[in-house]
Formats: sequence, C-alpha cells, structure tokens
Amino acid sequence: MIPEQVWDTTSIPGFTDGQATNSAAPLAWADAQYVRLALSISAPRAAGTPANVETPKIVADRYANQVNVTLTENASTSWGDTVYVVGASAALGSWKTDKAIRLSSATYPNWSVRVSLPAGSAIEYKFFTKAADGSIHWQLPGNTTHTLPAGGDVTYTGTF
Repeated sequence: MIPEQVWDTTSIPGFTDGQATNSAAPLAWADAQYVRLALSISAPRAAGTPANVETPKIVADRYANQVNVTLTENASTSWGDTVYVVGASAALGSWKTDKAIRLSSATYPNWSVRVSLPAGSAIEYKFFTKAADGSIHWQLPGNTTHTLPAGGDVTYTGTF
C-alpha cells in the first residue's frame, strides 16, 4: 500500500507540520483498482467469454467508428425552461422524454449538446422544451433526420 502522506512544510490552517494529511483514502482506492484489475484479468471464466476488463481493442472498437455530433437549437425560452433532444436511437433516448438529453444554455439563446454517435448512421431526433411546471412543448413541424459522415465532427443547428 502507498502510505499516508504527511504534511512536511510550514503549518497552515487545517494542516499541522509533521502530522497526517488524511489522504490515505484516495491512495488506498488507487491501489484497490490495481488489485481489482489484476483479479479481473486472471479470473476464471467460461471458454469464449471475454474478461471483465476493457482491453485496448474493446475501447477502440467502442470509439473508433464514432462521430462527435453537436446539436444546437436556437430557442428563446422563459425563465426555468430547459431544452432537450430526444431521438430514435438509444443514444438519443429512444423517443422517451425521461431519457432525453438536456442541452446546455451556456451560449443562450443557443442551446447545445455534444454526443458521440455511430459513424455513417442515420439519425432522427426532435427538440423539446420542458417548462418549470414539467409541461413539454415539442419543436414543430416534424422530426429532423441526417445521415452522419464516416468520421470527424459535425454540427447541426435548428431553430425552435
């Protein structure tokens, strides 16, 4: 185990020279993760069953064929309203408003979110606002559809 750190400089409020800094918990957690990794790699499993460890190939397969999609909606909203996007794919909530993705209002009145979606896939989505009272107001007229490029980043912008 990595030992607990000791404060070894002039005292400041909350730390006393030569006394423990109470930092063993994060260090013990880090050590525990190494132990967990080693146990996962060496754990017995049925033939053909992958280890419960994310190897570089597993990680690469997950992210290599993805496109970073920024969805931006220009929407002037009332105080307390929030803009969401929901769509046909599981990554966009499968048309379930309780699984919709909340957009950021950091550049109001433009609301935006960045999601990673499968390259070359067709996407279908729609924006909606949720009022402070919980009522939902859908973007009109219909759903928005795009076919994503084979790679890179893409931005789609709409107006509510």
